[in-house]
Amino acid sequence: MFFEQFAIIVPSTLTTIFLAVAAILCVAALLLPRVNAIGIVVIALSSILVMLFGFMRAADIKLNSISSINLVLAIGLSVDAVAHVTHAFLTTGGNHKHVDAGSISG
Repeated sequence: MFFEQFAIIVPSTLTTIFLAVAAILCVAALLLPRVNAIGIVVIALSSILVMLFGFMRAADIKLNSISSINLVLAIGLSVDAVAHVTHAFLTTGGNHKHVDAGSISG
């Protein structure tokens, strides 16, 4: 019974990640005021996922239930940071130098 998890871990992880990204896209569409901001969030999240999978490959970390849970948690933590920085960038007024500094400093 323990080894049955290895048969379904890859499809289960990919399904969970796809559903998480879809849910993030829906919430971002509701809460972020511009379409390009939604695209920035999705592109940033996708690049973070690619980097995480690349690190797992480089560090020889196998995909199991623990690493799958950590990947889903990483999605949640990274989208929080990306969404806040994107929203701060969009709502900060002024010239580009001021907007860049204001969005990162909070």
